[in-house]
This record gives sequence, structure tokens and C-alpha cells, in this order.
Amino acid sequence: MNDQSRSDFALADELGLTKKNRWEEGIEHHPMSIRLMGFLELHDLNDYGDYFGWNVGGDGDNGEALMYQMDAFFEMLDARAAGSSADASPVILKHLLKKIKRDTC
Repeated sequence: MNDQSRSDFALADELGLTKKNRWEEGIEHHPMSIRLMGFLELHDLNDYGDYFGWNVGGDGDNGEALMYQMDAFFEMLDARAAGSSADASPVILKHLLKKIKRDTC
């Protein structure tokens, strides 16, 4: 694990992305999670003898759990990229407002 990984996780955690109950809240997967999971399923099956045996489609499936983790990662990247743009997500805007309040008080 490197410093970038620690920094990424810290931001995702601070933005509240790591502790979401995505299944119960019915939160859709990030499009990149869907894309990457499909690739990993095919790559694992075709080139690694189905080593991971990825299963997707229900809460508790190993692929579904991985996708929830990827969702947090990709949402963190989106939030970081949108931090200075006009179409920043509500999550990053809330984070930035908290930071501004903290820094000015």
C-alpha cells in the first residue's frame, strides 16, 4: 500500500463514500465499476481459470462487494476532479464547505 492509496481512502472516507449501505439504499453502481467488473469477470474466466469465481447480482456476492468498493473509489475520483468545476457533486460541495468553515474559524 502506498501514500496515494492512503490519501485516496482518507478522502473517500471523509466524503462518506466508504460507509454507505449501497445495497439497502438502492444506490446504482458507478458506470466504471460496471465496466471494470465485466472486464475482470471475463479476464478471470478466460485467462485465470475462474480463480476468483466472480459473482455479481446479489448482496453478498464477492463481485458485488468488490463493485461497492470500486464505486467508492470512482466516486472519490469524480469528486476530486469536480472539486473546482461548476458541476461538482453535492458530496464534494458539502466537503468543500466543511473545509472552508474549518479553515476560516
